[in-house]
Amino acid sequence: MLPMLAILGLLLLSRSTLAAPASFLDAELLSFPFFSWFSPAPSTFSELEPAVLQLSAFCNPAASDFHVNSSALPLVDFKLQDSYAGLLPITADDGEERKLFFWYWPTSAPEGSKYLTIWLNGGPGCSSLMGFLQENGPLMFLPGMDKPQPNPEGWTTASDMLFIDQPIGTGFSTGPPSVKNEEDIADQFYGFLRQFYDVFPELLAKPLIFSGESYAGYYIPFIADRINLTDAQILELEARRAQCGYDALLAQLTYPPSGPLTLPNGNTDYTPSECDLTDLFKQWCREANPCFREERITDTCPRLDDPLDTYFNRTDVQTLLHLAPTAWSECAPHSIYQTGADETTRYAEVLLPGLLAALPGGVTLWHGLLDGLLLAEGDRLTVQNLTWGGAQGFREAPSRALWEGGERRGTWHQERGLTYVEVERAGHMVPQDQPAVALRVLKYVMGLEGL
Repeated sequence: MLPMLAILGLLLLSRSTLAAPASFLDAELLSFPFFSWFSPAPSTFSELEPAVLQLSAFCNPAASDFHVNSSALPLVDFKLQDSYAGLLPITADDGEERKLFFWYWPTSAPEGSKYLTIWLNGGPGCSSLMGFLQENGPLMFLPGMDKPQPNPEGWTTASDMLFIDQPIGTGFSTGPPSVKNEEDIADQFYGFLRQFYDVFPELLAKPLIFSGESYAGYYIPFIADRINLTDAQILELEARRAQCGYDALLAQLTYPPSGPLTLPNGNTDYTPSECDLTDLFKQWCREANPCFREERITDTCPRLDDPLDTYFNRTDVQTLLHLAPTAWSECAPHSIYQTGADETTRYAEVLLPGLLAALPGGVTLWHGLLDGLLLAEGDRLTVQNLTWGGAQGFREAPSRALWEGGERRGTWHQERGLTYVEVERAGHMVPQDQPAVALRVLKYVMGLEGL
């Protein structure tokens, strides 16, 4: 261990991205502040109990498996914020034995915190619970104390905190050690983060801060560099997006629209190969996440078996449906068009103005925001470029909250017979991901209830 690293604390601020589930953050070096490795014991601690807030539920039911009643910790005789702790594997492979221990503490700040801060101790091989219980956690248990006491200067008063025992072989982490260098440690840490965000996806929205001391001065730059591998890809997509005119197109998405939208590439319905960014985006997503699905971009490994083909190819099912034995597939393996391609010369959108005038119930469109096959921005651009009912586009941006089961599930807007709904936590197949919302929209179309 280098002596200088005994007092080196390295902070890295990372911003969240929406590019892909595996590209959940993009590290940016902020500063190299210095922290004392061994904090001197304060003479007294405040007897004021820390604020205790009610935790928001996470959408993944697996999160409840890690819930901790922090106030029930032995020797603790004051109230604490509830937390989440346990072991998560470093890969999504079945039977993965290598698991890192984590302890996640939501902030106790009354106003909440937009940040998630990770704390790592050094060693190598020292548990981050050292920092939790004797440095910056919500309670202190220092030499000479007979029981833990509240820590009024704990970092949970300002930020969500995530204490992690890493690498494998450290603290409560389990499994056979298998790293040879810092690159291996960074790869395993990155794998753990992917599993962590799969259980707690709401935390993806929080910019990530790395902090640590001593040998963590080695760990953190390599971990940040591993995460930062996606940065060059994101920058390339952003640069090509601007060069191909997509930024200029998105800039025309205003409410109300200022006029007909001008398409890229000379206002022609043509996309040169160098501007076909969809395939490149999907390729990079699959390199980062082998189980990436464009229909729902948050999917991770393991990929679950789909029972449809097996079920509808059962002879007893086909007999009951009055069918002779036949091969059924979810989607046709061949083109359904005689010439192999759809030769329609008009887009379906051009039919909407006439339909809106003719249909008494109007038209309702919806879009799942986790859909990577079709993008919600495309829907918004299409609506804003349509003219119906004597005006072009929506006068106001969709902003009305869609509530279901006491939770906000999306945003919607209606003008002149056209309703547009964006559904949160739903991919390409909205009824599969948000069945209650889908049923609600159907009843709205039927005139049985409002949104």
